[in-house]
Amino acid sequence: MALNPQTTATLRVPRGLVKVNGAVLAAWTTWSVDNNSFFSADTFRVSFALSKLDDQHSADWFSQQKDLEVEILAGFPRDPANPQDAEMTSLIVGQVDAVDLNMASRAIELTGRDLSAHFIDNKTAPGAYRNQTASDVAKMLAEKYGLKAEVSSTTTKVGTYWDQDHIGLTDQRSEWDVLTYLASQEGFIVYVRGHTLHFGPSPFQAPPTEFYELTWDDTEPVHRFNGKQVAFSRALTVAKGVVVTASSYQTKNKRAITSAYPKASKGIGVGRATAVGGTVQNYRLRLPPNKSVLEVEKAAKRRYDEIVAHEMKLSTTLPADHYLDIGTALKVSGTGTAFDQVYYPDSIVRTMSMDSGYLMEVQAKNVAPETTPNL
Repeated sequence: MALNPQTTATLRVPRGLVKVNGAVLAAWTTWSVDNNSFFSADTFRVSFALSKLDDQHSADWFSQQKDLEVEILAGFPRDPANPQDAEMTSLIVGQVDAVDLNMASRAIELTGRDLSAHFIDNKTAPGAYRNQTASDVAKMLAEKYGLKAEVSSTTTKVGTYWDQDHIGLTDQRSEWDVLTYLASQEGFIVYVRGHTLHFGPSPFQAPPTEFYELTWDDTEPVHRFNGKQVAFSRALTVAKGVVVTASSYQTKNKRAITSAYPKASKGIGVGRATAVGGTVQNYRLRLPPNKSVLEVEKAAKRRYDEIVAHEMKLSTTLPADHYLDIGTALKVSGTGTAFDQVYYPDSIVRTMSMDSGYLMEVQAKNVAPETTPNL
């Protein structure tokens, strides 16, 4: 099912709103928001014309601020001259990392990250959480910074993970490192959207049934594409073959459960492309103790999928909309090549400016369909 309707030659009148510490500033000239894949901070950049700034938000005011929060919204309001919050989509709420004043161009620029910056910039000792579960840690850290927590419950004490990987309990690690490590151990993803920390299963655990569709049509003398440009690439070093072997030591019977994915690892030919050397790439994954056979098998497949997802890549520029999200699969058709398949976004950069309008640049990846192993 297509999430994005087929566009017609209708007039698009996009509008943007930029808020600084909750106040709408109409002086912006261009902005961009980079929504990254899970485990990474989203980033933003926004420029203001000095001549358009109001008295309460002058260049001098910006130069003295020690803490700034920016929200960038975009949409297609009924009345473009009077856009309302309710008609707009919030693309990012973030912390400003830098204020740059350019006197020659008479502009001020703010750059920053989403509110995962709180966790990235603060260190902690992992030993402080030894007797808590991963979900407990996520909720506690979210509460520390006044964020809402959308967290899936877990049961394993995180001290089990520290012991297995010999993590120094008094070492200072960023809170974000702790969260991403725990999410990885649980087979989860973690990210911050708006004022909410999300810690739970990936939206791509099950095969997607809805897609953002990109269609190339060469049936006419002039090709048609529901975007501005699209390009593809294939990494042949990954296409030659990958095997992941996962293991979990069982403390009761003093032996390890081991599982390889794909199971028929001998002489695997994952892709039809031929790489120099032609050897299979082997990866090993050590899991916390006492995982079940099914958990070990799933972990091996999950790591395999992460590795081979880099084989096929997509880069496209599109008229920006809000049907596409970092958790939305893309489906390409019409090229008549192996690149006609499903992709998963790595980065969606939306940019709005007075000159170029409202565009989005998308980077996505996936494994080629024929390289999916048969078990």
